[in-house]
Amino acid sequence: MRRDEVVQLAAVRWIEIIGEAAARVSPELQARHPDVPWADIVGMRHRLPRLGLPP
Repeated sequence: MRRDEVVQLAAVRWIEIIGEAAARVSPELQARHPDVPWADIVGMRHRLPRLGLPP
């Protein structure tokens, strides 16, 4: 496997993990930090396959 493929796969996994974690943040905490784009962060993990990246 090429190094850039490994880096790409690692980045995709990182985005998935962040999205899953953001989905578990309580509504109360989200409300205290309205400047964080919670829906965008959570939704990114669903957009990866449409970008041609592995889910």
